[in-house]
Amino acid sequence: MTDADDSEARQADLALRRTELEAMLEKFGVRSARDPVEPYRCDWNDGVGRGWFGIIEELVKDLLALGWDGRLWQVKSKFGTLRFYTEQHSPELSERISAAEKASAIVCERCGLPGTLVREENRWWTTRCEECRRAGPWL
Repeated sequence: MTDADDSEARQADLALRRTELEAMLEKFGVRSARDPVEPYRCDWNDGVGRGWFGIIEELVKDLLALGWDGRLWQVKSKFGTLRFYTEQHSPELSERISAAEKASAIVCERCGLPGTLVREENRWWTTRCEECRRAGPWL
């Protein structure tokens, strides 16, 4: 596989993961904070690995139970852990989001197995299990 083929494959997988994430959020009625009539759609730098989808699904359920209005600015990986930015704020919502972000530091973003937060050779922070770390730096 050439570098161009590898890059195309990574971009295609990223697009598929974003679509899967958007579909999961839509089933809970999560809306865009930019336009609350519209479902949430990932921006160019949004998206996370499938290994964190379970964390996000439980987070959304809990936030909605706490009275969250479902308006979302962004969901992404930053410094190797989950980031989840909502329009609505309260101490309870912030506490639950913080707990999910901390949980992501011990769950492999790629496969969902127990993982470790480390700085990769390419200088990016990631949370991965050993097997996924050996597979390479990209999701």
